[in-house]
Amino acid sequence: MTAVNPVILLNPLLDDELNSPARYLEVAMPYVEPELVNLREPLKQMLETRRWRCRELIAEIQKFDGEPAVYRFRKEEQYLAFLSLKYLLPKLIEWKNCAILLHERALMQTDEGSDLHDLIARHLEQHRWELDELSER
Repeated sequence: MTAVNPVILLNPLLDDELNSPARYLEVAMPYVEPELVNLREPLKQMLETRRWRCRELIAEIQKFDGEPAVYRFRKEEQYLAFLSLKYLLPKLIEWKNCAILLHERALMQTDEGSDLHDLIARHLEQHRWELDELSER
């Protein structure tokens, strides 16, 4: 397999985490409709796992002397405060599907059994589990 620069491989994964719709949930929990109240705990766990993934990706990028991607504020995000979870849920599911695809592609570019491969595979499994949790609702 061709050697891929780990920083080039990991930064898009970090960028995806940092700039995902899930990041909004951390700063302004939207209105939760009664029929979606059972999502509170899985979302809380998903956000904690997201923070953990970001820390792992940053550490791995820095290990290779790379510069981690950064969060980009978008002006339109100020209007997210008025949205409900019912509106955001399909966007979260769409993001999870994209994150899974991004991780699958990154995984194909790593050597099986390497630390990098194991990290990406673990994150991929977390995304798949979280997608199942979101899709069940």
